[in-house]
Amino acid sequence: EETAIEPFVTTIGSTSIAIYNLCEREFGVAKFDSPGTAWISHPNAKSVVREGVATYDVVVLIAHGGIEYVPFPPLQRQRQLRSFIDLGVDAVIGHHPHVPQGWERHNGRPVFYSLGNFLMYIKRRPSTRWGMVVKLTFDEDRLLSAQPMLTQIEGESVSMLTNAEAHWKYLTRLSSITQDHDRLEPYWQEIAMREYERRYSRSPNPLVECVGILLRRMKYGSSRPKRYQLQKLNHIRNESQRAVIETALEIKTGVRVDVRTEQVSKDVDQLLLWTNDDLPTLVTRIQKAVS
Repeated sequence: EETAIEPFVTTIGSTSIAIYNLCEREFGVAKFDSPGTAWISHPNAKSVVREGVATYDVVVLIAHGGIEYVPFPPLQRQRQLRSFIDLGVDAVIGHHPHVPQGWERHNGRPVFYSLGNFLMYIKRRPSTRWGMVVKLTFDEDRLLSAQPMLTQIEGESVSMLTNAEAHWKYLTRLSSITQDHDRLEPYWQEIAMREYERRYSRSPNPLVECVGILLRRMKYGSSRPKRYQLQKLNHIRNESQRAVIETALEIKTGVRVDVRTEQVSKDVDQLLLWTNDDLPTLVTRIQKAVS
């Protein structure tokens, strides 16, 4: 665990740079007696990063986590990444959702919630063929700029994305929502409810149930029961997936105030056109059609 949390350290000129790479909990995180990835919620993670802030001129956090194929981070994820900025980290660069998400400046320092895909193009999801890279410019230990640049996947190579006016407009819209925690809440609630219904809520409709069983068997084969249970265990342990479950159940039981609106639902419908274009989405549309 201690070794996994250690940063990659390099020097450019006279500036020392530490890059921490931390992820949400999934199978594969390092334990006290086995190797693996560095867990962002490990009890020692923040103290180690705080020591790095005191030791090195520049500290960058690469943060793996969030919900796949959605345009917004969980509120819990936002609080988590902002807390590292509060420790003195100069920039947080997030990835994992496979689609670009918005960004913000927290206490004057950038947080990018998801870069999207770079070279990992998922054929059944055409929306994953573009993403971002971020250029950070420093003057010794002072961050001058954080410039996102759009990329696209062409065959087995990556090039800069041109004629991207619509893409920038989309990302600007996401960022305007994400940077305001209160404004983000109804959008996150809408995403969480949809993700919960898609992933965890058993539908009484026999047609939808049959489609779901067929898809799971195609994915897991004969070992489906155990692997399906392991996936559920992984989702419960994972911070962002657990945020989906908690948010949805809190709304359903009245523990949390439901701040969603009809306009937010319509906005999410539009925004998901940029991220959800696969077979599971088709199944969701079937469910709506027959319900």
